[in-house]
Amino acid sequence: MKNLRKLFVIISIAAIIVCVMAACDLLGGGGNKPATPTAPTTPGNVTVTGVSLNKPSVNLLVGGSEALTPTITPSNATNQNLTWTSSNTSAATVSAGGLVTAVAAGTTTITVKTVDGDKTASCTVTVNPVPVSGVSMKSSTYLVTGGTETLVPTITPPNAANKNVTWNSDNTGVATVSANGTVTAVAAGTANITVKTVDGNKTAACSVNVVTSAVAVTGVSLNKSSVNLLVGGTEALTAAITPSNATNQNLTWTSSNDSAATVSAGGLVTAVAAGTTTITVKTVDGDKTTSCAVTVNSVPVSGVSLKSSTSLIVGGTETLVPVITPPNAANQNVTWASNNDSVATVSAGGVVTAVAAGTATITVTTVDGNKTASCIVTVTASIPTFTSIADMASWMKNQPANSVATTYNVKLNVNNLGGSSTSSGTAGNVLRDNSNKYVSLDLSGSTFTSIGKDAFYQCYRLTSVTIPDKRKMTHFTQLQG
Repeated sequence: MKNLRKLFVIISIAAIIVCVMAACDLLGGGGNKPATPTAPTTPGNVTVTGVSLNKPSVNLLVGGSEALTPTITPSNATNQNLTWTSSNTSAATVSAGGLVTAVAAGTTTITVKTVDGDKTASCTVTVNPVPVSGVSMKSSTYLVTGGTETLVPTITPPNAANKNVTWNSDNTGVATVSANGTVTAVAAGTANITVKTVDGNKTAACSVNVVTSAVAVTGVSLNKSSVNLLVGGTEALTAAITPSNATNQNLTWTSSNDSAATVSAGGLVTAVAAGTTTITVKTVDGDKTTSCAVTVNSVPVSGVSLKSSTSLIVGGTETLVPVITPPNAANQNVTWASNNDSVATVSAGGVVTAVAAGTATITVTTVDGNKTASCIVTVTASIPTFTSIADMASWMKNQPANSVATTYNVKLNVNNLGGSSTSSGTAGNVLRDNSNKYVSLDLSGSTFTSIGKDAFYQCYRLTSVTIPDKRKMTHFTQLQG
């Protein structure tokens, strides 16, 4: 019995010792035993949260264009790459840089999508047919009684959608006109033949003088001996027959090089491609001729644009897309340059690679005309994430000292930042700064939800702290020092 009582006492003492040691571990952090540091996790990229376009809808005429401008959020998202699509390419197409080109009347939806996160934004594009702005034809002609002539109207612009016209004679006793513009001389006198466009009711008139005997043509001349045009441009040549009262005023027009420029039956020259051609007009009566030399030049570049700025994390890339104006400029070639290759480089295809923290200006220059545009690239270092304040403090103290304001962009994956001061010291997680290096802390991406009033104990140089927006965040009254 006595031995049993002694054994009970020993067991009780042992139990008390175990409880005391456990309590010491809980209250004192395990005595002087150093905490095992946790290595920072791999830095993460800034992900895309959305994208928007500068216009929700656009109205274009066939052949017109519109440059859409996307905005990625946040602006410092790592992957700024985008893809563009048109839901109806028969109505309008879109380039890799967001340039919409109207093809034919109709509607389409232009959609931009971020490569990171597949965020999208759309713009509704309505393409309308090109309206008629005017019509012209020869102003006068002569016919012998019983003779005929087909008048040819020239509608502007040449790509107007509806080229239908109607014809009318104000004196059918002298001359009549058919639905296709053929005038028939009935009797001596004068009649005005009018053509009217179905689209827009634009009109032009030709005075027809009907005579009983023919007056022969002796010559023909043009209002211009030479013309310079840009690809896509037009020029209306005017022919004058001599004598002015010659009976047969009919003419034929030809181009010696249709691949450079064509000519209509009314003398409208249209530039097709760079090159030269000779436009010749010939009278039907007497085969009298005269010519005009036409030189067609390529459309020069008038400008280039580029997104004005972008942000990358070290190691990230982005392809910049230049938009050259006008869209039909012949030489679309460009060169690229970076003013700070130690921060960001750029390839011949406009791919920017972030090298180190800092800023660099990427400049694109057109080969034709040396037009330029620039994009300011801001490169930031990877943002380290820490799972303990001790690791974060250790990392920051190893950063070089700086006499000017220094912002440390870090993340803390903890629940609480800072406890309360006690007579025996400071309890809880407290970010001390014994080396006086902390000037500005950006903790906006951190996960902690509460801050104790002694969180920044002894942070004497600390002037600003950016904290996460959490509804459960408790307030702190002041920085402790």
